[in-house]
Amino acid sequence: MDKNNNETPIVAAEIGHNTPVYIGLGIFIGVLSSIALWLEEEPRAQHYWLTILVMVASGACGGIVNYYYRLQADDAIAKAKKLLPCIAIGIGAALVVPFLLSLMQSNIVLDAVSKGEGYITLMSWCLLAGISGEPFISKMVTTFNKTGENGH
Repeated sequence: MDKNNNETPIVAAEIGHNTPVYIGLGIFIGVLSSIALWLEEEPRAQHYWLTILVMVASGACGGIVNYYYRLQADDAIAKAKKLLPCIAIGIGAALVVPFLLSLMQSNIVLDAVSKGEGYITLMSWCLLAGISGEPFISKMVTTFNKTGENGH
């Protein structure tokens, strides 16, 4: 740049307030398309992701049932619970179901992932776990601690 020239230097484009959203959206779409290509090549992966989807959706539905069940309670603390935390706890409880089923030496999750069978049974277990929510998770943590102490 010439010293006598009053031109401003060219600077990289400024990042607007929406740019991170567009970058994140682009990455998200890229990851989804990569997963879609991988799923086409790997049929077992389809069962894997469907199993996770069944567990998460059932847990969310269980959390919603738990929320509305608590609204019917006379307890003010139970009524104070918000919907989103109930859904999150329901999903968390549903994701603990494979641990429970492994303790029972059940092959439901393995059959769902490998053969694509048993989704209704898995969905029922996850829905029940999601409805019970916090007590279910507490019981599983206690069971896990006892299992770890016994070395099994």
